Amino acid sequence: MNERIREIRKDAGLTLEKFGAKIGITAPSCSQLESGKTSPSQQTIMAICRVFRVNEDWLRNGTGEKYRKKARAEELADIFADLEVDDSVKARLIRTLADFPED
Repeated sequence: MNERIREIRKDAGLTLEKFGAKIGITAPSCSQLESGKTSPSQQTIMAICRVFRVNEDWLRNGTGEKYRKKARAEELADIFADLEVDDSVKARLIRTLADFPED
């Protein structure tokens, strides 16, 4: 699992410090996880999966897809994140577009 944790951090382009800050642990703790000196807690595993959209089976066992697919509304939220309009307008726009058929 330590190599998969390192892979997630590298995929995200983050330092140990920034990766740790996103999942609630210190840079030294990240280093120990990646080196295999310690095992991640259940809380750390869940944080990695939540923050980086990692498939828990892949993280624990190396099976399945590495990342979970984003829901359509999440993809739209990412697209419109930098749009300079009121958040309620963004939310309405995202909900409306998410309800349209894929095609």
